[in-house]
Amino acid sequence: MKNLCFANTAKFWGGGEFLHFDYACRFRDKGYFVLIIASEGSILAEKCENEGLPVEYIEGSKTAFLNTIKIRKVQSIFKKHSIDTVMFSLSEDLKLFGKAAYKSNLQNIVYLRELAMPVRNNRRNRFFLSNVVTHLIANSKETKRLVLQNFNGFIPLDKVKVIYHGLDFSKIPEVSGKTENGKLVIGNAGRLTQQKGQRYLIDLAELLREKHTNFVIKIAGKGDLEQELKQEVAKRNLQEYVQLLGFVENINAFMQELDLFVLTSQWEGFGFVIAEAMAAGTPVVAFDITSNPELVVDGKTGYLVKFPDVAAMAEKVDQLLSDRKLAQEMALNGRKRVEEHFRVEDKVNEIEKYILENK
Repeated sequence: MKNLCFANTAKFWGGGEFLHFDYACRFRDKGYFVLIIASEGSILAEKCENEGLPVEYIEGSKTAFLNTIKIRKVQSIFKKHSIDTVMFSLSEDLKLFGKAAYKSNLQNIVYLRELAMPVRNNRRNRFFLSNVVTHLIANSKETKRLVLQNFNGFIPLDKVKVIYHGLDFSKIPEVSGKTENGKLVIGNAGRLTQQKGQRYLIDLAELLREKHTNFVIKIAGKGDLEQELKQEVAKRNLQEYVQLLGFVENINAFMQELDLFVLTSQWEGFGFVIAEAMAAGTPVVAFDITSNPELVVDGKTGYLVKFPDVAAMAEKVDQLLSDRKLAQEMALNGRKRVEEHFRVEDKVNEIEKYILENK
């Protein structure tokens, strides 16, 4: 493994795109040649260009792998840069770049599986996961379980390696305690989509307003539901309590100003924002779904409540807003947990070792 390619054709910027950018920079710093293939005009492409990483442009889609011209273009890019290892995470990129890599006889074809959802067992998926992909990395135990759920006997258990995402603690200040002046700040971050469940935060604000008046819920992120959420906030007269901030560039600074982080997602492959919140010394309340229990230790670093029980969530939020000593204790426990288990340097080394030792 000498020349790596990270391929991601997403137009939006999310956790998977940040992961590709971060890993690309770190493998480059370890001495590898690293190429990025991205959609022209995407945030990922822009960030990689600014970082000085070489970028090639391909537009992806669900049917791009059926385009012979596009497959040959990808093959020519691999050949031009002597690529021996390609990594991707989107399902459509699995098919496009996986097929091109398979035809090019690349040594390592690595699927970074991010979605904690079952994969349909059909002929095409069996071919790609069994014959094309050489290394399958799941971002949580739950993601691994769901990948294998419909493929008993087709994918060996040891072919799927669980490697969590990691955090760069050199960019995250030590926990110093939250301010007790002014409003208590509850935060949430993620794309504004059905999956992320921000509508539950509006329900939460309505319930909390019955007991508290000195709080605000700040929601970082953009997405298809932005206007719908703004209209719902206005309809319920919650403008004083719910703020939609749009895209937030400095997520570490955002996490630092929070007294509490609430994740309302219906499912998560790996709740990276939970890890970011815990690293910033912010206790977490989240639904007890998919991989969340792999991050949050219920009652120690935060609380997990049954999905979609917003009333139960409101009770736990109220408890932490009212008991600042308990909140600070959970904050310190959370920071300690992510420092011990989720360091990005360790995760990059795990990926490197897994690929090199499993050829």
